[in-house]
Amino acid sequence: MPVDVYIYASHSEDPRAIASWHARYIGQVDSISGAHPAGMRYRPCSTATNPSDNQGHWAIFWEVEDLRSLSNNERLALADLTGFGKKKAYGHGFVPEGPLLIEHP
Repeated sequence: MPVDVYIYASHSEDPRAIASWHARYIGQVDSISGAHPAGMRYRPCSTATNPSDNQGHWAIFWEVEDLRSLSNNERLALADLTGFGKKKAYGHGFVPEGPLLIEHP
């Protein structure tokens, strides 16, 4: 089933964790020896600036559609998001490790 996805730059120089991209998750593809099976064909150009992003240690790659950059007023601070089934927002200082299910903003 398709799911909304909010993406943030985890290795950004900006100390605030801000979701600045939105897409719809439609599936995943298994890696081949940790690398994407299509090489760089579907990988963002930005991953070429960080060599460890393409050194073959990923288990899967998400497939998304309708990927778009969020405008400044649409961007979401991860600290303001609430985990699925939780009662309060994550709060400042929260650093996610891997994908998270959240209440839809």
